Amino acid sequence: MEDFIETVADRRLQAQLMHAIQGRGVFRRFKDVLFTHPDERERWFAFSTARLRERMLAWLEEEGIEVVTKAREDVKPLIDREEEHRP
Repeated sequence: MEDFIETVADRRLQAQLMHAIQGRGVFRRFKDVLFTHPDERERWFAFSTARLRERMLAWLEEEGIEVVTKAREDVKPLIDREEEHRP
């Protein structure tokens, strides 16, 4: 959260977010502050998702697990059939 806060251009919002991550209930307060700033809230979700992806890829690499970035052609028909049956 601190890394994200450093990317926020609005100094007032940045200060509110820094205050929100002090003490207990950090995640709730952080989200509450972002709730009134929808553009920054969306940026937070994208930032958080990207960071999580980076960490997962690093862990997989450390474990010697090869990352497959797209479905293999022999698996794609199974994926397509599964999507047809989703409500």
